[in-house]
Amino acid sequence: MDFIKNLGLKALPEEGGWIAEIGTPKTPGMVALKTMGPSDPEGSSSIIFMLKGNDFAAWHRLESDEYFCHHTGGVMRVHQLDPENGTYKMTKIGPVSKWNEGVVPQYMVKRGV
Repeated sequence: MDFIKNLGLKALPEEGGWIAEIGTPKTPGMVALKTMGPSDPEGSSSIIFMLKGNDFAAWHRLESDEYFCHHTGGVMRVHQLDPENGTYKMTKIGPVSKWNEGVVPQYMVKRGV
């Protein structure tokens, strides 16, 4: 299945990966996915983000809290640096079947990290 084509994902060259926004897009040139349900443009937003093969997401500071939810594929590692003290943390997000290996199916990274 071609997820990029079927979900209308667009390349995100500054950060890496593929993205589609649900609701009111905040990314210039992005067309919203209307088939994923309603979205409150003032109170929330959601994206579908995909990394494939050797893709990676570049280091960047989050402007809002971001929830990462595993849908399919391999385990993803989310690397984080605390902006106040520089503490490093890595979280593995992936299938529930890998729970005993320290993998979680969903994780929230706080704004500012």
